[in-house]
Amino acid sequence: ACTEAPAPPGNACAGLPDGAMLGRGGQAFAVKAGRLLLWSQAGYARASLPLPDGEAEVLTPPVTLAALAAGYRPLWHPSAALADVTPARDRAPPSSP
Repeated sequence: ACTEAPAPPGNACAGLPDGAMLGRGGQAFAVKAGRLLLWSQAGYARASLPLPDGEAEVLTPPVTLAALAAGYRPLWHPSAALADVTPARDRAPPSSP
């Protein structure tokens, strides 16, 4: 279960908002669209992973989690677009010029 996070029973990580950061196995991950993006100082990795069923440490402070849960939307680094995990059916159609 995720520690230090207000999340529902079951998969405790499932209730984390986009922008929350988790630590697992010595690596940091960002939650985006219900999946994890691997974070490094160079940006986000292309591959995305599902939210963990096991142990994960929430790195985001509780006050920031509350702001994200209340609707604050993070500004993503451009590398997160390379790892975009939003299902195509949920994406906005491209705007025409």
